[in-house]
Amino acid sequence: MKGYLKTTAGFVLSATMASVSHADVTIGELQGFTGPLESMIGAMSGGANLAVTEANASGNYLQGTINVVQGDSVCIDPAVAIAQAEKMINDDNVMAIMGPNCSGNTGAVITNVLVPNGIVSISPSATSPALTTLEDGGWFFRTAPSDARQGPVLASIAMSRGQTDMAVTHSNSDYGKGLADAFVTAYEAMGGTVTVMAGHDDDKADYSADVAALSAGGSATLAILGYADTGGRGIIAASEDTGAFSDYVFGDGMISAVTSGCCCRWIMGYFTFS
Repeated sequence: MKGYLKTTAGFVLSATMASVSHADVTIGELQGFTGPLESMIGAMSGGANLAVTEANASGNYLQGTINVVQGDSVCIDPAVAIAQAEKMINDDNVMAIMGPNCSGNTGAVITNVLVPNGIVSISPSATSPALTTLEDGGWFFRTAPSDARQGPVLASIAMSRGQTDMAVTHSNSDYGKGLADAFVTAYEAMGGTVTVMAGHDDDKADYSADVAALSAGGSATLAILGYADTGGRGIIAASEDTGAFSDYVFGDGMISAVTSGCCCRWIMGYFTFS
């Protein structure tokens, strides 16, 4: 059963912890401390460790101590995420994992580590719709909703703002592709027109050619469904340098100080910018 409510995930994690016979337990924190979500991880890590600190300080948790070991998934390399998760289980003896973050890594960890070892994982940010139907054996939960929800909400916001035509670019990742498909499907069903849709890589030095191709459709609005720390930032920079677009729509992966120069709106839990 898939779930993304914090209460559901919390109950599962608590129940798993309670089944441990010894007082001290170890939880793995597998997050993208480096990579395309690096600027967001500080807050996620801080929240997780604050909860552990408060639980330990209360003295009420099994009269013992919750320990945390960290691992860097680098967010977009499944092999690294799998290796880190296996180390946590085999060497650190974790009984649960907080993370991973990026959808592609999360799917790989579910299939290759969580299911074979029977370990609970709760991701704070893996939003790909594909994770909803992935066979996880009941071991995986997430506190962020699927992009099957974000896509239609973002489309509705865009239409309500009069953004009836736009170019769309997405990260060539499980996250970017999943969100772009959900957004475009809903947007076009609402009467919106996508003039150009194209993926972008996240490790390029120059995005001017990408932006030129996107602007060739003639729209003044660009939806960027990617990562603010990598390709998304490059797309914005190239667009601003050339004046290719004057209006933007961003997905949740674009929340960053990179976009602080834009006019930001917080609507129904999602950021859009113009």
